[in-house]
Amino acid sequence: MGQPRALGTDYRRSRFPASDLRRAPEPTTVADRRAPSTLRLRSPCRRRTARLALGRRIAWPCHRIRRRRRTRPRVSIAIVDTLDPVPISALQHWSYCPRQCALIHIEQVFADNAFTARGNAVHAHVDKPGAERVGTVRIERAMPLWCDRLGLVGKADLVEFEADGTAYPVEYKHGPRRQQHHDDLQLAAQALCLEEMTGKPIPAGAIFHFSTRRRREVAIDAALRDAVTLATDAVRSLLSSSHLPPPVNDARCRNCSLIALCQPKAVAAQARYRELLDQLFETP
Repeated sequence: MGQPRALGTDYRRSRFPASDLRRAPEPTTVADRRAPSTLRLRSPCRRRTARLALGRRIAWPCHRIRRRRRTRPRVSIAIVDTLDPVPISALQHWSYCPRQCALIHIEQVFADNAFTARGNAVHAHVDKPGAERVGTVRIERAMPLWCDRLGLVGKADLVEFEADGTAYPVEYKHGPRRQQHHDDLQLAAQALCLEEMTGKPIPAGAIFHFSTRRRREVAIDAALRDAVTLATDAVRSLLSSSHLPPPVNDARCRNCSLIALCQPKAVAAQARYRELLDQLFETP
């Protein structure tokens, strides 16, 4: 049986079978056992290598060695078109004033006043994550929420879970007990998130008014659910456009903490000045 020759010889004249290359000889001496455990065989024609349990390099004709193909499993990657997340608090800001929503979530500006300071003091009771059990009801505070269907993310002030797993969201507000659509919209968005997370319908929630220490129950009906969907789409369009809406300049501005940054009167006066200027130079 012919022996493989070292590199530098004419590999085309090699006459040894391929079986000698696939199976390495057993070491016979101590020196052979201490020799390198692997041998890289290089093919000069195709730049391919193989490994043998020998201590020197040899060459062989490539057409006599059968190459084994390594099969790799096919991995399919599913590309999911996810929606840009919209904070639940942005729905409340947008429902109250679209310009306020843009200033907070696009311009990233915020200022405190007496009303926001009261709200921070009220939320200090429920902003710390925790859980407790009162009878058969489990109470979760500062619970993270999300809804993949609408692309909503946020946090619930307090969620009460009944024994059957039904959730009852409770939103804390510092003002007196009166109905506000933007507050109901925020609560309904939390309910839709909890429905997707728990798989159970949520027919109602509550808003706890800290000033009067009383709850106001809100029915999560079809009209309020549709309003959440429309508001989510509107806020997502507003955030993606990076456009600052004009100020409303009405009674809502008196209690807004961003009135100094928004400048509704100055912007309204500038718009009125441009309107009068156009009327002055308007040709008949």
